[in-house]
Amino acid sequence: MPAALVERQFDGEHVVVVQGDLVAGAVEVIAEVVEIAHGKLLVDRYASRMDASGSTDAAQRIFAAIRAIPVGEVAGYGEVARRAGLPGRARLVARLLSTSLEPGLPWHRVCRSDGRIAFPQGSHGFDEQCARLRREGATVVGGRVVGRRARAATLDEALWGPPA
Repeated sequence: MPAALVERQFDGEHVVVVQGDLVAGAVEVIAEVVEIAHGKLLVDRYASRMDASGSTDAAQRIFAAIRAIPVGEVAGYGEVARRAGLPGRARLVARLLSTSLEPGLPWHRVCRSDGRIAFPQGSHGFDEQCARLRREGATVVGGRVVGRRARAATLDEALWGPPA
Protein backbone atom coordinates (compact mmCIF):
# COMPACT_ATOMS: atom_id res chain seq x y z
CA MET A 1 0.00 0.00 0.00
CA PRO A 2 1.48 3.40 -0.98
CA ALA A 3 2.30 5.56 2.04
CA ALA A 4 0.56 8.66 0.62
CA LEU A 5 -2.92 7.13 0.27
CA VAL A 6 -4.73 9.22 2.86
CA GLU A 7 -8.22 10.68 2.99
CA ARG A 8 -8.37 14.09 4.67
CA GLN A 9 -10.96 16.69 5.53
CA PHE A 10 -10.28 20.40 5.73
CA ASP A 11 -12.67 22.43 7.87
CA GLY A 12 -11.16 25.82 7.02
CA GLU A 13 -8.76 25.77 9.95
CA HIS A 14 -7.53 22.19 10.42
CA VAL A 15 -6.61 19.19 8.32
CA VAL A 16 -7.92 15.97 9.88
CA VAL A 17 -6.79 12.54 8.72
CA VAL A 18 -10.07 10.62 8.36
CA GLN A 19 -8.82 7.34 6.97
CA GLY A 20 -5.40 5.90 6.26
CA ASP A 21 -1.98 5.80 7.82
CA LEU A 22 -1.56 8.62 10.37
CA VAL A 23 2.20 8.82 9.81
CA ALA A 24 1.73 9.06 6.04
CA GLY A 25 -0.99 11.66 6.60
CA ALA A 26 1.26 13.72 8.84
CA VAL A 27 4.11 13.58 6.32
CA GLU A 28 1.77 14.66 3.52
CA VAL A 29 0.36 17.56 5.56
CA ILE A 30 3.87 18.73 6.53
CA ALA A 31 4.91 18.61 2.86
CA GLU A 32 1.90 20.80 1.95
CA VAL A 33 2.74 23.29 4.71
CA VAL A 34 6.30 23.55 3.37
CA GLU A 35 4.92 24.13 -0.13
CA ILE A 36 2.60 26.83 1.18
CA ALA A 37 5.46 28.52 3.01
CA HIS A 38 7.50 28.59 -0.19
CA GLY A 39 4.58 29.88 -2.25
CA LYS A 40 4.23 26.78 -4.40
CA LEU A 41 0.81 25.77 -3.11
CA LEU A 42 -1.79 28.41 -2.51
CA VAL A 43 -4.18 27.88 0.36
CA ASP A 44 -5.91 31.09 1.21
CA ARG A 45 -8.33 31.81 4.03
CA TYR A 46 -9.72 34.71 2.02
CA ALA A 47 -10.41 32.45 -0.94
CA SER A 48 -12.51 30.16 1.22
CA ARG A 49 -15.08 32.84 2.13
CA MET A 50 -17.64 33.03 -0.65
CA ASP A 51 -20.44 35.54 -0.93
CA ALA A 52 -23.91 34.85 -2.35
CA SER A 53 -22.71 35.35 -5.95
CA GLY A 54 -20.00 32.69 -5.55
CA SER A 55 -17.19 35.26 -5.58
CA THR A 56 -14.78 35.78 -2.72
CA ASP A 57 -14.20 38.99 -0.80
CA ALA A 58 -10.53 38.86 -1.81
CA ALA A 59 -11.40 38.39 -5.48
CA GLN A 60 -13.81 41.32 -5.44
CA ARG A 61 -11.17 43.55 -3.84
CA ILE A 62 -8.52 42.44 -6.32
CA PHE A 63 -10.82 42.99 -9.31
CA ALA A 64 -11.71 46.47 -7.98
CA ALA A 65 -7.99 47.30 -7.66
CA ILE A 66 -7.38 46.15 -11.25
CA ARG A 67 -10.31 48.21 -12.55
CA ALA A 68 -8.83 51.27 -10.79
CA ILE A 69 -5.59 51.14 -12.80
CA PRO A 70 -5.79 54.12 -15.19
CA VAL A 71 -6.00 53.54 -18.94
CA GLY A 72 -2.53 53.24 -20.47
CA GLU A 73 -0.83 52.51 -17.15
CA VAL A 74 0.21 49.25 -15.53
CA ALA A 75 0.67 47.91 -12.02
CA GLY A 76 2.54 44.85 -10.79
CA TYR A 77 0.80 41.85 -9.25
CA GLY A 78 2.14 42.80 -5.81
CA GLU A 79 0.98 46.40 -6.15
CA VAL A 80 -2.52 45.20 -7.07
CA ALA A 81 -2.54 42.93 -4.01
CA ARG A 82 -1.37 45.80 -1.79
CA ARG A 83 -4.08 48.12 -3.11
CA ALA A 84 -6.66 45.39 -2.49
CA GLY A 85 -5.55 45.24 1.15
CA LEU A 86 -3.77 41.91 0.67
CA PRO A 87 -0.06 42.76 0.85
CA GLY A 88 2.22 39.92 -0.11
CA ARG A 89 -0.47 38.13 -2.12
CA ALA A 90 0.87 38.71 -5.65
CA ARG A 91 0.44 35.02 -6.46
CA LEU A 92 -3.23 35.19 -5.51
CA VAL A 93 -3.65 38.07 -7.99
CA ALA A 94 -1.94 36.02 -10.70
CA ARG A 95 -4.07 32.96 -9.93
CA LEU A 96 -7.30 34.95 -10.05
CA LEU A 97 -6.33 36.58 -13.34
CA SER A 98 -5.43 33.21 -14.86
CA THR A 99 -8.86 31.76 -14.03
CA SER A 100 -11.10 34.83 -14.20
CA LEU A 101 -14.04 35.09 -16.53
CA GLU A 102 -14.85 38.55 -15.15
CA PRO A 103 -16.29 40.58 -18.08
CA GLY A 104 -14.60 43.87 -18.90
CA LEU A 105 -11.70 43.29 -16.50
CA PRO A 106 -8.63 45.19 -17.81
CA TRP A 107 -6.29 42.25 -17.09
CA HIS A 108 -3.76 43.58 -19.56
CA ARG A 109 -2.85 46.42 -17.16
CA VAL A 110 -1.28 43.97 -14.70
CA CYS A 111 2.30 42.86 -15.29
CA ARG A 112 5.40 41.94 -13.34
CA SER A 113 6.81 44.47 -10.88
CA ASP A 114 9.58 45.46 -13.30
CA GLY A 115 7.08 46.15 -16.10
CA ARG A 116 7.64 42.89 -17.98
CA ILE A 117 4.73 41.01 -19.50
CA ALA A 118 4.32 37.69 -17.68
CA PHE A 119 3.29 35.65 -20.73
CA PRO A 120 6.05 33.92 -22.73
CA GLN A 121 7.23 36.14 -25.57
CA GLY A 122 5.55 35.19 -28.84
CA SER A 123 2.55 33.51 -27.18
CA HIS A 124 -1.01 34.57 -27.97
CA GLY A 125 -1.42 36.06 -24.47
CA PHE A 126 1.81 38.05 -24.83
CA ASP A 127 0.79 39.46 -28.22
CA GLU A 128 -2.73 40.26 -26.97
CA GLN A 129 -1.48 42.07 -23.84
CA CYS A 130 1.05 44.12 -25.84
CA ALA A 131 -1.61 45.07 -28.41
CA ARG A 132 -4.12 46.14 -25.74
CA LEU A 133 -1.53 48.22 -23.87
CA ARG A 134 -0.36 49.91 -27.09
CA ARG A 135 -3.98 50.75 -28.01
CA GLU A 136 -4.20 52.53 -24.64
CA GLY A 137 -1.05 54.55 -25.37
CA ALA A 138 1.50 52.55 -23.39
CA THR A 139 4.95 51.94 -24.84
CA VAL A 140 5.98 48.27 -24.86
CA VAL A 141 9.58 47.52 -25.85
CA GLY A 142 11.00 44.01 -25.77
CA GLY A 143 8.12 42.73 -23.64
CA ARG A 144 8.45 45.48 -21.03
CA VAL A 145 6.16 48.46 -20.46
CA VAL A 146 8.27 51.62 -20.43
CA GLY A 147 7.15 54.24 -17.89
CA ARG A 148 3.41 54.56 -17.31
CA ARG A 149 3.45 52.87 -13.90
CA ALA A 150 0.28 53.34 -11.91
CA ARG A 151 1.19 53.88 -8.31
CA ALA A 152 -0.64 55.06 -5.27
CA ALA A 153 0.33 58.51 -4.09
CA THR A 154 2.21 58.78 -0.83
CA LEU A 155 0.70 60.89 1.94
CA ASP A 156 3.13 63.72 1.10
CA GLU A 157 2.13 63.59 -2.58
CA ALA A 158 -1.56 63.58 -1.67
CA LEU A 159 -1.09 66.64 0.53
CA TRP A 160 1.56 68.60 -1.38
CA GLY A 161 1.49 67.24 -4.93
CA PRO A 162 3.93 65.05 -6.87
CA PRO A 163 7.69 65.63 -6.47
CA ALA A 164 9.17 68.27 -8.74
